[in-house]
Amino acid sequence: MLILLYGPDTLRSSVKLGEIIERYRNSGKAGISVRVLDAMECSSEEVEQELVSAPMFKERKLLIFKHAFEAKLLKEFLLSKAQLLKETDNTLVFVEEKDILAKDAFFQFIQKNGKTQKFSNLSGAPLLSWIVKEGESYGLDISKEAGGELCSLFQDNPWALSQEIRKMAAFKQSEPVKQVSLEDVKAIASAHSFETDIFKTIDAIAKNRKDEALELLHRHIAKGDSPLYLLSMIHFQFRNILQAKDFKGGKIPMHPFVFKKSQELASLFSMDELKAIYEKIWGTDLAVKTGVMDGEVALDALLLS
Repeated sequence: MLILLYGPDTLRSSVKLGEIIERYRNSGKAGISVRVLDAMECSSEEVEQELVSAPMFKERKLLIFKHAFEAKLLKEFLLSKAQLLKETDNTLVFVEEKDILAKDAFFQFIQKNGKTQKFSNLSGAPLLSWIVKEGESYGLDISKEAGGELCSLFQDNPWALSQEIRKMAAFKQSEPVKQVSLEDVKAIASAHSFETDIFKTIDAIAKNRKDEALELLHRHIAKGDSPLYLLSMIHFQFRNILQAKDFKGGKIPMHPFVFKKSQELASLFSMDELKAIYEKIWGTDLAVKTGVMDGEVALDALLLS
C-alpha cells in the first residue's frame, strides 16, 4: 500500500502518521517492522533492498519516507519500480511538510495507486470546527465564543492550540459538565506568555546553553507538558526559524511576533546548520512516535548531542 501525507499542517499529519503506525502494530497479524528512511540521505540501492528483502519472522514492513519529493533521482528510481510498488505487501508512507504540485509524476502515481491526504493550515470556520471536535475528544463542550478566542490566539501554531485544549480538559476534569466558556479561555490561555516561554527554551538551545535548555524543558515537564509535545514544539519552532532564514520577501509566513523572534534566532546559524539541526529533531520526533525512544530520554539526548 502507498500512502502520502503532505501539507504544512504538521500537527494533523503527525497525528495521522501516529494512527497509521498504531493501527499496524495492533493489527493482530504478523509483526510489523517499522523503518524510517530519509530520501535525501539513502541511496536507490538501499531503498531497493528494503523493498525486496524479507524481514525476520515474516513481518510486514512499514516504511516511512521523508523528503522523497525533494530527491529527484530517488523519485525517478521509485517510478522505475512501479510494478514492484503496486504489488508489495508492505506499506510505504511518504511524509512531506509542504504542498506538492499536482503535475508531479510521482504524486500522480500515488494518487492512482494508493492514498493521499493533504493537510493545509486551517483558519476561520474549518479551524473552529476542528477545535470543537478536538475538545469533544477530551469530553469538552467548547462554546463558539471560546473557540473563536482560541482561533485568534493560536491560529498560527496548531501545536500550541492542541496543548491548550488539553490544558482545558485538565482544568475541567473535576466538573460534571465540561463546558468551556470565553472566560475560561481568557483565564487559562495566553499565546504571548506561551511564545515567550517556549522561545526562552529555543533561545537556550540555539545558543548552545545546554544546562539552561535542559532546566527549562524539565520545568515544562514538571508543569505537566508531555515530552512528545515539547519535542513537537521544538520541531515546530525550528521549522519557523528555517523558514525565516529562507525568507525572500513578500507576505510573512507566520505571526509577526513569531517571525521577528525566528529571524533573530536564524541569524545565529548558517542554512546548512539549520537543516542539519532540523533533520536531527525530525528523526528524534519520529523515533519517539514509533516507540524506538522514550520521550524524556529522547529530549535529553537531543539537547546533549
